[in-house]
Amino acid sequence: MWSDESKSSYRNWEITSDHSSLAGDDEICAVVSSGEKWEKKKCKNDKRFICYDDNLILVKQNKTWDEALTYCRQHHDDLVSVTTETLQHWVKRRAENASTSHVWLGLRFSCTLRFWFWVNSEGLCYDNWALGNPGKRVSAHRGNRI
Repeated sequence: MWSDESKSSYRNWEITSDHSSLAGDDEICAVVSSGEKWEKKKCKNDKRFICYDDNLILVKQNKTWDEALTYCRQHHDDLVSVTTETLQHWVKRRAENASTSHVWLGLRFSCTLRFWFWVNSEGLCYDNWALGNPGKRVSAHRGNRI
């Protein structure tokens, strides 16, 4: 589910990355890479991020995922929710100006519940994972509405 509580079935995960170092981590969040695919990263890492407030706002400050979410909710509306392929292309174009390889999205993994969710509680229906992400251990939950 997206942090703005909208629903989406779009996915764009990168599936080539080795993510074994994230196994067992309670704080896993999603980024969009410069190649337009999504990857999972530890939420405590500092990254730039894109807020949404009737427009895409690239914030060129490095923050943890939680700090980015708080910032977006205080100054705009929320972390960006990628609900369509068209929006994904807009996010990619905005992220190209970040001067970094990854930018936070409003998507998080719950190790306790074992599924990905948008912070607005919508289930993950659209994705764009990079090769190797999110991995077989969570793939049973991809596409399920929560």
